[in-house]
Parts: sequence; structure tokens; C-alpha cells
Amino acid sequence: MHLDIRHLRVLLEVARAGSVSGAAQSMGVSQPSLSSQLARIERAFGYRLFERRPSGVSPTVPGEQVLQRAARIVHDLETLVEDARPPSPDTTLRIGANAAPFFADFLLGVEEALPDYEIVPVIDISSVVLTEYLLAGDVDAALMGVHRGFDDACPTELRELVVVDSEPMLVAMSASHRLAGADEVGLGDLGEEDWLLPPGKPDGTMAAVLDAFAQAGIAPSSRLGSRAVPDYWPYIAAGHAVSIVLPTALPADDATVKPLRGSPVVGRRVLRWDPRRLDVETAVICANTARAAYLSQLAATAVTQPWWDAQPQHRPIVAPARPRETRTSPP
Repeated sequence: MHLDIRHLRVLLEVARAGSVSGAAQSMGVSQPSLSSQLARIERAFGYRLFERRPSGVSPTVPGEQVLQRAARIVHDLETLVEDARPPSPDTTLRIGANAAPFFADFLLGVEEALPDYEIVPVIDISSVVLTEYLLAGDVDAALMGVHRGFDDACPTELRELVVVDSEPMLVAMSASHRLAGADEVGLGDLGEEDWLLPPGKPDGTMAAVLDAFAQAGIAPSSRLGSRAVPDYWPYIAAGHAVSIVLPTALPADDATVKPLRGSPVVGRRVLRWDPRRLDVETAVICANTARAAYLSQLAATAVTQPWWDAQPQHRPIVAPARPRETRTSPP
């Protein structure tokens, strides 16, 4: 007799019920049929797995060992099947995104606006990687930052809505820095500083920043290399490094954020999606929700900073909300 997963489930149910009759009832089979099947399973193992008593059955010592392994095998197989099952396009919306301070508010907004969906976030620092996920079918939509000339080309298979049309990046430094009192700071004036560089792959933000350095004729020193600014605000505040930051960054105490003269590093935020898996109306809802979350984050960060009123040319340009479109096909 060849053992398979069904036989292991029989053993587990007999052990759970404590009797062959109880297991037969829960499994919807006759007691004689289950008794015969249990006997064949025990013959395949070569020893008794259960002691029969008038009050029911109990596992033998080798039966206990078999049941322990059987439980693990059945659990692993069920988990494998569940993990391998593709998400239902009717109920699951897989949203990719770069790490951003307003992403949690964006997710909450999408969950409220699309209550019939189960929202599954997929985070990656690289917009190139997120675009690859879209093309591979691993995500349905992705909110990402892109930079003109570096990672902004939207593949023909995908669609795109602009959320933030222009997002000039700023520089973070200590409040005691020699340039902390300036209205604007030239990138070339910071050539001797130690820099925190953007985290992630050498595409997108990193490529745009390095190009801006090259245009300014400087080669930045970076002892710490690529690091996420939120983890290093105390280091910046102490005057040990400067860093490129987004307008949505809120500086720590004893640190400040200044616009970069000429806006040498400018990004955009877009929502890309695969039209085969997501309809236009749902994409518009996601884009409008992202816009609202971004504006809310700006109100708590950039709008509170002195440069916002003093240097309005450095403010992000947020795309207007799109009207919801009529759905022509189910998602």
C-alpha cells in the first residue's frame, strides 16, 4: 500500500476524535470502512499505531511519533498550497511603493476608499524594481518616485498617473552649520562635506543625486555610504554629515532643511498600474488617495518650515485630483 496525505489525515482525525466511530462520523464515512482503512495504514507502517480499548483508541509509543511527523507534514503541505495560491484579482489589491513617511496614511486611505479589496503592500526602495514587479504580475499598482532621465520611462504595457509633478529635493544639515542661515544653499558649496547618500540601488534617486554632484563639479565624501536619513538625524544634527532629503522630511532638533539653489535634484511621484489587472477607476482612486496623503504630510512638514514662505519656487507641484472614471470592465 502506498501512503499519501489522505492517510495521514485519517490518523490525525482518529487521534483527535479518540475513537474510530467518532472519526468516521466527522469524516462522513462508515465505521467499518474507516476501520478497514486504518488497518491497512497500520500494515503499511508495519506496527500498530493505536491501542484499541472499549472506551476508544489511544496512540501507541511509535504511533505518537508518527502522529507528530504527520501533523508537521500536513501543516507544511497546507501552508505550501496556501502560499502558492495566487491572490484573487477580485478581492486583493497588491500595491507597491517606495518607503515614504506618508505611505501608511496612503494605505489607510485606500482601505477606506476600496473596502471590498484586501490591500497587500509591497515595499521596495527602487522604482525600477517596482516597475519590474508590475511587469511580472507581482503587484497590481505601484506608487513610486521617479526622476526625469533616470527611471521615469513608463513601459508601454503599463499605465501611469502623475501624483506629484515636481518635487525638488532639499539638503539637511546641522542648525549650527556655516550655511544654516542662508535662504538657499548651492550644492557646490557642500563639496567638502561628509554626505549620507540615498539608500538603494544605483538607479533613480541615487543616479540623479550623483549626476547633480557631477554637474556641480564635486565628488562627495561619504564615510557612512547609503543610509536612510530618519535613522541618522542625530548624526546630521551633530554636524557630522549633510544629506539630500525630501520636502516631506521633518528635521530633528538642532538640524535644519534648506532648499538647493537651482533645484539640481527634482523628482516626481507617479502611480503606475497594469491595465490587465486593474481598471482605470480604481487606479484614479489610488492616485487621488496618494495625493491627499502627500498633501497632508506636507502640511505637517514642509509647510511648517521657514523656507516654505521664503522660497516658494522650491515648493512641490502636486497634480490636481482626477475625477473618477466610469468602470467599463470588472477589475
